Amino acid sequence: MFVSFHGYNELHLENITEYALKELREIIWPLWDEGIEAQTVTTSECIVRFRTSPGTWQGPTSSSSDPAHTSLALGLIERLFTLCARRGYVFQTAINIGQSAPRLIFGVEIPDNTSLFFLAFFNSSGSRFTLVNPPSHIDLSLGAQLKAALPRKIVTDHVEQSNLRIIEVKRKPNNNGLEVEHSLFLAHILKILNSLGFDLDASIPLLKRQNAVMSKGQEILIFKGVLPG
Repeated sequence: MFVSFHGYNELHLENITEYALKELREIIWPLWDEGIEAQTVTTSECIVRFRTSPGTWQGPTSSSSDPAHTSLALGLIERLFTLCARRGYVFQTAINIGQSAPRLIFGVEIPDNTSLFFLAFFNSSGSRFTLVNPPSHIDLSLGAQLKAALPRKIVTDHVEQSNLRIIEVKRKPNNNGLEVEHSLFLAHILKILNSLGFDLDASIPLLKRQNAVMSKGQEILIFKGVLPG
């Protein structure tokens, strides 16, 4: 099965079975409370257009992203990955062949009834890392472990909107770059999350519109793991 996100409000599914599409209609589509504007189904593809742009297709920190819609859209993506895992569709890779939006490739394996997923993303400068509905043990310990690994470099570690954990590194004087290289910040995040039972499972590159042209925007990071014990 191939999944891709297009423009402001379209989700494309290719090589999907009739039963899988039925489940998505029953479980995933209703998560978007504005409803579905249109749904086109052919022998090889289903194109779903959401009513009112989720905005998240351009990135959670896009200037046109509405916070409420962003939260719903991120939840929709998380539930989509969870449902796929439960039904034996496992993310394998993303390819960018023949279209502007990358295709996420899901292969058929044994159904996974235990793994959990949560989403995260960086801001455009790479200084701020936001986790969306992380498991409680990660929510409570990631910031503390980053502060231990990067002494005096973490300036923000707090919760917003009840479900967003935001961790930010210091900037150099006069806003001239970060005190911690983005690659090092990311490496510590991945290492700590791995020790807590979660690994980076997928990255969804999103597109943004600039001067009427779609260009590369943010990436949504999807983490997969199991709860301790």
